[in-house]
Amino acid sequence: MDIALTVSNREISPAVVNLFQFENNTTTLNFTLDSYMHGEVDLRNYKAYGITSINGQIDMTELTATYDSANDKLVLSWDVKEFTLRQEGAILYQICFKENANDGEGTGVFYSYKGVMINRESIDADNHLTANYPTLLKQWLDRIN
Repeated sequence: MDIALTVSNREISPAVVNLFQFENNTTTLNFTLDSYMHGEVDLRNYKAYGITSINGQIDMTELTATYDSANDKLVLSWDVKEFTLRQEGAILYQICFKENANDGEGTGVFYSYKGVMINRESIDADNHLTANYPTLLKQWLDRIN
């Protein structure tokens, strides 16, 4: 699936991605950035990550970055893996660039606004342990209360 990421206002479009549970390594999200420059920062020199937050646990997946010199754009590829696809329901994600620090805890230089992955139940979900994640409306109502 092709997704646009506007660097200047950090927006992901489309903001909602529909996936199926347990489709490991069959779904690749490709993010095309309208610019590889974030202010004075050249994002080509940093590592890109897809970050999901599921039941309070953060999962960071390093993304593959390629520079499309013909169109002067940076393209990020995210092979969505099992941790993100294990949950059924709405899962928030965002794209982040971090410094290439050896300790693995690099400082973030860019964060996108959050997008949503909707994981629908797969046909073969009966053979797996599934976990229900609250809908966005339920999360919002819980936060208000």
